[in-house]
Amino acid sequence: MLAPLVAGWGLSALCAGLLPAAAQAQDVAEARAQREATLAERAAAAEQLRVLEAQEGELRAALASLDEALAYQSSKLSAAEQGLASAEATAVRRQEEAAATGVRIDGLRQQAAATVVKAYIGATGGQGDELLAANDANEYVQRQHLLGMVEGNYHDDLDQLRALIEDQQRLEAEAAAALVEAARLRDEVAVTQAELQRQRDAQGRVEVELRSRIEDWAGKVAQLDAAEAQLDAVISSRRAESSSSGSSGSSEPSATRSVAVAGGAGYVYPANGPVTSSFGYRRHPVLGTSRLHAGLDIGASYGTDVWAAKSGVVILASWNGGYGNCVMIEHDDGVVTLYGHMSTLLVSEGQSVAQGTVVGLVGSTGLSTGPHLHFETRVGGSPEDPLNFVG
Repeated sequence: MLAPLVAGWGLSALCAGLLPAAAQAQDVAEARAQREATLAERAAAAEQLRVLEAQEGELRAALASLDEALAYQSSKLSAAEQGLASAEATAVRRQEEAAATGVRIDGLRQQAAATVVKAYIGATGGQGDELLAANDANEYVQRQHLLGMVEGNYHDDLDQLRALIEDQQRLEAEAAAALVEAARLRDEVAVTQAELQRQRDAQGRVEVELRSRIEDWAGKVAQLDAAEAQLDAVISSRRAESSSSGSSGSSEPSATRSVAVAGGAGYVYPANGPVTSSFGYRRHPVLGTSRLHAGLDIGASYGTDVWAAKSGVVILASWNGGYGNCVMIEHDDGVVTLYGHMSTLLVSEGQSVAQGTVVGLVGSTGLSTGPHLHFETRVGGSPEDPLNFVG
């Protein structure tokens, strides 16, 4: 009674141990399938991306998704190719083993046939003949014993023959199964290679577009640097002129308009609209480098009035590279204000303007992605935060 109980407990314990392992294996398989589906979905979205219309962040995200998908597909392809090589090797090995077994079967069949012939010859002689042929009873017994051994060997040969035939059939079945698996893996390799190539093509398109944009922005940065140098030259020239002549300009102020109340330094905001980008260093979305944004961006629609933040003399009113249509005004405290990206200029160099004088209209000229006013305040040629003057 105890043995069945112990056996039952052992079986229960074994099942209890197997169930969590099976569940864990299923969880792993489901997680792997989910990951593959997610990667495929992201890669498909990246492949459908209209690279010419996409933002830089979208391009980089698409490139990251494609990189991850490519790494996964490459790993999958490597595993499939290894499996294919293993299956083909197994098929060849089993075929060779089956052929070798066939040779052994042929030899054993010949051996069994010879045994049958011996047994037949011995049987047809008859016991009387054997007895007469024998010199005495002992020799007769020995001959009968030999015949029995021949018959025993024949049955042994048959048993071995059956076993070899079964081995050959098993080897041939394993070879056939390996060939089927090899064919399946060959198809999987072809599909994976096609998927890999498609994702590489998509990756190439995204990389080309990103590289083009990086080169474009690098050129724009060079334009900004050139414009910055021009501004420094204008300011330095103006300071030199002021030092030598003490002149502050002779033109009459243009018409003024109602403006906001001046800040603590006597400056006002030069346009109506929200500040969309502040002064300070920021990381460029394409180049990946940090660069000083030397002023405030004030969001406004095309044609919105831009006015002088404080009275002064216009020292620049022209196109200036990345700043587009640009006005610079020198004030009596030595500060120079700059108004960039305007669509129209309404003042000229050397003209004196009062605070609130309309100097131009909002636009999107130069290196600009939309209508806004770029406003800077410079002291000794170096940009400082405009909020220290107008806020």
